[in-house]
Amino acid sequence: MAATKTLPWLRNALRHSTNVGGEAIESTVDLRIPDVTITAPTTPKPRRRLQFSLRTMLVLVVICSLPCGWLGMKLKQAKEQREAVNAIERLGGIVLYRPASGGMMRAGVDWAGKLLGERLCRDPVSVDLSYNPVTDADLALLRKVTQLEVPLLKKNTPVGDAGLVHLRGLTRLYSLTLNNTQVTDAGVAELQKALPNLAIHR
Repeated sequence: MAATKTLPWLRNALRHSTNVGGEAIESTVDLRIPDVTITAPTTPKPRRRLQFSLRTMLVLVVICSLPCGWLGMKLKQAKEQREAVNAIERLGGIVLYRPASGGMMRAGVDWAGKLLGERLCRDPVSVDLSYNPVTDADLALLRKVTQLEVPLLKKNTPVGDAGLVHLRGLTRLYSLTLNNTQVTDAGVAELQKALPNLAIHR
């Protein structure tokens, strides 16, 4: 391989003499090309938006639908109870109310009921149907008055054992007055079996 020759002009460029105070000072200039690596500008990665899996979305839907379903059920019960109370009053019955209790949850239901035109802030607890020609079929209205505690059925001669069947689901009853009716001892016994804490007066 042939030897590499340094060109005179390049040698002069590499070595440079400077006369300082009558003394020659020689300096060397490095002409090598530095190794420069150019880094391309990086584009910032877009932030990942909040993502939910299908299972998470289904869980959220179920959680949100539970209180809505419960509220809808309460509003439906309140509407049915109001219609039953109106029918009882048309029969000549007297309905007594008590302010509803239940804490913040019930207060929220009452507020929602007002927005939808339903009055949920009080519960009918006593129904007096005395001295009215009430039949067994009419007592089916009491099944919708779920907070009923004291029904009065004095002098209701048409009422018999078949009418008492409608009272078996009213677990809040604690007193029932049956004077001068067609109710038999067998009918009273069946009702007492369904509601053992109910005091029945005849």
